[in-house]
Amino acid sequence: MGLTGCGDSEAPVEKEASSELTETVKSVAVVAPVESAPAEPEMDVVETINEEVSEVVVAGTSIVEETVIDAVEQAKAEIAEVPEPRQLTVLAGATSFSPKVLFANPGDEICWVNMTAHDSQSIEGLIPEGAEPWHIALGRNGCVTLTVEGVYIYKCNPHYPVGMAGAIVVGKANNIEQIEANATGRAKGVVIKVKRALEQ
Repeated sequence: MGLTGCGDSEAPVEKEASSELTETVKSVAVVAPVESAPAEPEMDVVETINEEVSEVVVAGTSIVEETVIDAVEQAKAEIAEVPEPRQLTVLAGATSFSPKVLFANPGDEICWVNMTAHDSQSIEGLIPEGAEPWHIALGRNGCVTLTVEGVYIYKCNPHYPVGMAGAIVVGKANNIEQIEANATGRAKGVVIKVKRALEQ
C-alpha cells in the first residue's frame, strides 16, 4: 500500500509542472517582439524631395553662370579701357620744344627729334615719385617710355637758361601740387603752362 500511495501522490505534481511549462512557452511567444520590414517612404514625399533638390541645383547653376558672365564682362571692360601704347613726338626748335605740354597715357613712348644741338633731361624733384629719370645725350634723337602717372618736367641743358623746357602729363596729373612746390627758375613757367592746359 505504501507504494501505491507514493505513486498516486506524485502524479498530480507532474501534471502541474507540465501545465506550467506550456503556459511559460505561450507567454514567451506572445511577449517576444516580431521584427518587421521598414516601411517604404510614400512616393509623394520622394517626388517632393526630388523636385526641391532639382530647384536648388538649377538655382545654384544659374548663380554660378551669372557670376562667371559678370567676371568676363568686367575683364573685357577693363581691357577696353586700357588704350594701346602710342609713340608721341616732341620736336626740338631753336630754343623751345613743341608741344610745350604733351599729354600721354601710361605706357606711351615719347620721342624727341631734331635734337642736333639739344639734349633732353628730366629735372630732379619734378617727376612723379617712383618714375625713372632720363637723359638723352646732346645731339641725339631718343625715346623714353613713361609708365607712372603724373607730371614730368624736363629741359634742354644748353638752352635751359633761355627757357627751353617742357612738360609731359601722363594720365592723371596727381603730383601737380608737389611739382608746383618744387619748381624753381624756368621750371615755374612750365608749371604755369601745365596748369593752364589742365584747365582747358
